[in-house]
Amino acid sequence: MDPFFDDTVVRDLVEATAGALDAGADPAAVYGLVSETCTQCVDYMSQELHNTLMQRMHPDTLIDRFNGKTVLHELLGRTHPPALVAGLDWEGVPQTTLEEVLDRHERLGPDPHLDRPPSNRASAGTDMAWAAGATPDLRDAEGNTALHLVVVNACRDEQGYFPDLAPHLAFHVRKLQDLYRDEERVDYLEGAGTALLRRGWSLDLPNRDGLTVRQALAEAQGLARSKRVRWQRLAAEQRPVGPGAASDMHQGAQHLLQQADRMERVLLQLANLGGN
Repeated sequence: MDPFFDDTVVRDLVEATAGALDAGADPAAVYGLVSETCTQCVDYMSQELHNTLMQRMHPDTLIDRFNGKTVLHELLGRTHPPALVAGLDWEGVPQTTLEEVLDRHERLGPDPHLDRPPSNRASAGTDMAWAAGATPDLRDAEGNTALHLVVVNACRDEQGYFPDLAPHLAFHVRKLQDLYRDEERVDYLEGAGTALLRRGWSLDLPNRDGLTVRQALAEAQGLARSKRVRWQRLAAEQRPVGPGAASDMHQGAQHLLQQADRMERVLLQLANLGGN
């Protein structure tokens, strides 16, 4: 059984986290430790654990371990897979059973599901932050709103989208067989972007480099169009030559072409949803 989805482990985490908080631990310090060290990926933190933490911490709290980002910034702006944590930093956290639980998880190694795209990242964790009163358009230390990070995280390419906005989000070269990633990224962009805009986030606030989300969407539309042309060409070059013939490259290019078309539509939809 995967230890990260074992009900017993989840229960241990909830109880140890609650114990640390009851002992006077800084909720932001605990959240940083639990999210990065225990699960290595907040996508898979249970809703009960989110509840336990968010009941003690305002969603606008800037978390030192997240380099001055809020929970919402961290949830929506993570790379995939995230960087492994070098070690535990227990400043602000009493030596409770939480240390034992997190040490045990660290010894287990990274979550084997880390290589999954972030399609569900806008679900339980972000809903908790919104329900607790997260402030729209709150900026992180780099001047990015959560909506900035959603667009960048969903639209990164093997050549790197918006390197001046978030160089740490540069995407490694994607293999053609990883076709589901494009589909998952479009799902993520549509779900998280729509949710943020409907909850009051703006397209027109610039980050520290002067880039607004509206400008980022326009750049992404141009890049999606160029990708569509690229996949059209590849699909034509790899077209099967005989009846019944099949080409994995042709099928892959067709799939990528469909997702590039859909990405263009979603980008336009978000721009329209944000108004003029």
